[in-house]
Amino acid sequence: GVIRDVIQNHLLQIVSYLAMEAPSSTYPEAVRDEQAKVLRTIRPISPDNMVRGQFRGYRDEPGVNTDSYMATYAALRLYEYSREEFLAKTALDIRHPEGDAKLREFLGHEGDVHYGVFRHVKKTGEPIDIQGVGHLVSWRGRPSRLVQINDITERLRTQQTLERLNRELELSHERLRA
Repeated sequence: GVIRDVIQNHLLQIVSYLAMEAPSSTYPEAVRDEQAKVLRTIRPISPDNMVRGQFRGYRDEPGVNTDSYMATYAALRLYEYSREEFLAKTALDIRHPEGDAKLREFLGHEGDVHYGVFRHVKKTGEPIDIQGVGHLVSWRGRPSRLVQINDITERLRTQQTLERLNRELELSHERLRA
């Protein structure tokens, strides 16, 4: 299902690559060990923190049991809305006002695959930075968009901090040379 295949395998794999410390060598074992350190710090995902469901008509597909409960989509709790509140939202409902035009351009893109970095707002009003990837797909003969978003707030903060520290280090080196 989507939870085991996409979230457990693919998304956590990406998270571990992005968050791991530099491995001690390029041997696969060293990379695996650094990824394992990251994965050990992730709290177990509770069913209370995700929205799961099936696409309408999934049980009518050939080879699918009519009583199947397999999730075909899932959203981990990021925005802090209840399941009902989240399902009633659109992308425009959770956007940050300063990114309105950029988000509308992303949603209106007509190519097969498109990317963007946007600012969204949690239920609490706290802004978060997200990276979106949209794929134009066909579902039961109708054009649809499959969009995956990733919260990159902490990554951007870390990157800004590293850039600031790098500038400070360069200034210190210049002062020492003078």
